[in-house]
Amino acid sequence: MLKKFFPAVGIFAVLAWTALGLFAWSQVKTKLRVVIQEEGAEANQEVALLEDRLNTLSADLDTLVEALGSNFQLLATALAEEGDRAAVDAARTGERLAALERAMPAALAAREAVGALQSSLRQVEALAGQLRQGVQPAETTVTTALLTETEPIDVQIPEPAPEPEVIPGPEPEAPAQPPARKSFLAFSLPDRDFHFEGEQSFEILSDLSRVGFDAKTTLHDFTGISEKVQGKFTVDLAHPEQGVEGELQVRADSLITGLEGRDEAMLEHLEAEQHPEIRFVLTGFRAPQVDAAKKSVAGTLTGRMTIRGKTVDVELPVSAQVDDARRLVIEGEMPLSLPDYEVPVPNKLGVITMEEEVRVWVRLRARVRAEEAN
Repeated sequence: MLKKFFPAVGIFAVLAWTALGLFAWSQVKTKLRVVIQEEGAEANQEVALLEDRLNTLSADLDTLVEALGSNFQLLATALAEEGDRAAVDAARTGERLAALERAMPAALAAREAVGALQSSLRQVEALAGQLRQGVQPAETTVTTALLTETEPIDVQIPEPAPEPEVIPGPEPEAPAQPPARKSFLAFSLPDRDFHFEGEQSFEILSDLSRVGFDAKTTLHDFTGISEKVQGKFTVDLAHPEQGVEGELQVRADSLITGLEGRDEAMLEHLEAEQHPEIRFVLTGFRAPQVDAAKKSVAGTLTGRMTIRGKTVDVELPVSAQVDDARRLVIEGEMPLSLPDYEVPVPNKLGVITMEEEVRVWVRLRARVRAEEAN
């Protein structure tokens, strides 16, 4: 009896354990999510961000040092010019003082002569008054003084110059205005601020950017990531609706999910050897929401996505914000259907299947190209 009882109990236990496992799997399959990253990837990006910030500060410092050097040269030149002008002014002042000194004796003599004439005129007026009253004036020294011959004061009045003959001809050109004198303290420092308005060309910072996708299966969810992003684009952030041009490229074989076998199957489905690049060509920007004060913009990027050699028109909602290191930080995501690009949907023996639609996301950092930033 016991020989039959124990095998039955064992079979029942195996069945119960299996049923319990299936029940547990059914409960957690919708809650389990696997996010795979290379070991230290997050730390590496933090280091890359810090390195980029230090490089930005170093470039700003080099620009400032160069500007200060040129400004100090301008200061020396301005001081030398001020010294030359002061010397010329001093020489002219000396010449005027010498001319005044030479003219001083004649001026004093003329002053004395004028004083004597004024005194004599007053005496003559007094005598004339006495004569009008019928009083015989006594002989005074005034008459003698008036009759005394004095040396004449030579006052030369220049003859007016004849008016020049007017010959009709072309009107003379207006004299050029002298250049405005600059203050010797008028320093000119470089402008390193981010200019939000105006068309600019940006370049993706590959070390600080990543793209990826989120996928769902009947067992769990997983994420694929690539840090091999390159690209350039041109846009006026204040008026993005006027047009955006550019292209982003991602190496297909750089996508990783953290499981070697799954990565190999993914690259086979993408035909990474025949189509090594995933490309997104930008064609426009719709429904922009621009905040120039905060240096941010949001809207929908339109373009053509090429995967596995198949090109499809897509729309990618994005937001962009200028950070404190003058980088343009771009984030966005959109749904993507694998059959649209003729990518086979993974299926493991009909037990583990993957959904046809994945969520594609971008986390990009870009900077104004060097030739435009200077």
